[in-house]
Amino acid sequence: MSDAAAGTMRIGFVHTAPALTPTFEDLLAEYSWSHASDGAARADGVEAADRADRADSADSADRADAGDTAETAGSVSHGPAEALHVVDAWLLRTALATGVDARVHERVRAHVRHLAALGADAVLITCSSIGETVSSAADEVSIPVLRVDAAMAEQARDLASAGVYHRIAALATFTSTLGPTQRLLEAVAGAGIEVTADVVAGAADAKAAGDAAGHDAAILAAAQRVATRADVIVIAQASMAAAVAGADLTVPALTSPRGGVQAVLAAARRVHPTLIHS
Repeated sequence: MSDAAAGTMRIGFVHTAPALTPTFEDLLAEYSWSHASDGAARADGVEAADRADRADSADSADRADAGDTAETAGSVSHGPAEALHVVDAWLLRTALATGVDARVHERVRAHVRHLAALGADAVLITCSSIGETVSSAADEVSIPVLRVDAAMAEQARDLASAGVYHRIAALATFTSTLGPTQRLLEAVAGAGIEVTADVVAGAADAKAAGDAAGHDAAILAAAQRVATRADVIVIAQASMAAAVAGADLTVPALTSPRGGVQAVLAAARRVHPTLIHS
């Protein structure tokens, strides 16, 4: 059971890279405090550092650094909400090598069950490459389980629907991410909206070689290219966000962490609407 009766909301996160942990902690702090300040408490909202646009999940290096064993951090309190983290680099490494197979699904289910047992009120899967494990994981628990890019997909649909081309352009650096992201976008967009999806050539190799500037330059060039024929760009991985942060693009370039945190907090509040900060 969660600590809802005591007024403490707990949000569980399943990551595939350790570098994502502070990004989501900062966003959780920002949005949970902001919500509290708009409610009865009227406290000043905390402005967390916006690491979402600077996050570097180090999709290659961090997989090796984290090893195969999942790590669970203790709950980290940020005002009204507490973060519970599981980091498992094996998940992404396996998804890259063999796809999101039965082993990946089972491991995510185990992590979600563990977070629910720790008292999470909702869980967010923060890696788009394993986003399609959400349905089977959600069947294991009685709390909401969300994928990080779901809210971004809905925003992209709305922008494309109101746009000139009725087209969403998705970019990724890994094929393993591109497939799940494209399928999600197509399912959400529905008829009348086209979804294109491209792997940014050379970006992953540049990052693996330690060439962050080359990685970012390749992504920005790809974003500039697809912006001429789309209404919105979907950046499929958090590690790509820095490449387009502040870029002078002609269309919006969406990233997933911010919307994902807002969505998981909203889901948790629907489960426990009487929490004192809701």
